[in-house]
Amino acid sequence: MSKYESKKGNKAVITLANIVNLTSSHAKTTIFGSNLTITANVKYKLNNSKVDSGKVLFKVNGKTIRNEDGSTYLVDVKNGTAKYNLILDYKYSPKEYKITVVYANGACREEINSTVKINKIPAKLISPSVTVNNKVVSVKAKFVDNNNKAIIYDSYMSAKIDGKTIRDLNNKTMIFNFTGGVINFNFTLTANYRKGNHTFTFVIPELRAHLSVRQNVTMKI
Repeated sequence: MSKYESKKGNKAVITLANIVNLTSSHAKTTIFGSNLTITANVKYKLNNSKVDSGKVLFKVNGKTIRNEDGSTYLVDVKNGTAKYNLILDYKYSPKEYKITVVYANGACREEINSTVKINKIPAKLISPSVTVNNKVVSVKAKFVDNNNKAIIYDSYMSAKIDGKTIRDLNNKTMIFNFTGGVINFNFTLTANYRKGNHTFTFVIPELRAHLSVRQNVTMKI
């Protein structure tokens, strides 16, 4: 909104809401670590034609998106459209955020708000395998999302054999860290097990980025 004051002291208020229609569109829900494309659409009210001037800035929870040098990130409106690709990295958490799109043209300004909900990544294991050689257990698996894409964030797991948590010699739960979606580690059994088939359980907890996973495989001794 801008104001013009004449020599007689009268004020004329110019509001862009009387001139253009500003709308925005984006996915209403998405997952942590993905990209969110926000599209601003600007049309003239008079004839519904597309605006081809002015700039758009974007805000998340009231915080303006900025360039690396700290300046405001601005997108030119071309053919009625301006887009921004928001990378939902570790600056964000799985929760709901307010998205603000601001259109400016000269002294005039208009904005619109919407929301997006970021969910944790649904997770699963593919190609899990557990082998034993002289009490040394080798564990391998790929930690992926529903599209079989590796979940690259740091995580960890514990494990169970026949329903009992694997512990070290100090009776503490053994924890195995992994990253990049690749589970690949060895450990030595601290208890005696009969020969034959046993149930090995992967136990991956729910963390900031992803949901939990619990999956059984057969372990043969």
